[in-house]
Amino acid sequence: MFEKFNFETIFRERDDCTPLVVMMCGVAGSGKTTFAQLLEKEGFVRLSIDEEIWATHGRYGIDFPIEKIEEYKKGAERKLRDHLIKLIHDKQQVVIDFSFWDRARRDQYKQLIEKSGGEMETDLF
Repeated sequence: MFEKFNFETIFRERDDCTPLVVMMCGVAGSGKTTFAQLLEKEGFVRLSIDEEIWATHGRYGIDFPIEKIEEYKKGAERKLRDHLIKLIHDKQQVVIDFSFWDRARRDQYKQLIEKSGGEMETDLF
């Protein structure tokens, strides 16, 4: 599934002084989470909005009404963004398991990552 990705390039870019943050970019079902989980097994900290919502509120349509999903997504993203900054300051390697389909949002995160002292790589699916 990931034949086109050179994991060695990602691993080579890791640095103890400058944390690498890998951002996923692609549509639902394209393999972003599977890829992020592979990086997690290699020592990256994986941040996931969906998993944050599940841990905090449960499953939409089951544990909370679907009308709350956007509110919960925004809250989860704020929390994970703050955690991302802390991880960068702690020199941790991070993979952000969000979709990042919007260029403006990717650019905002790129600025945040660089301002916090990290280096960014975007993997497109």
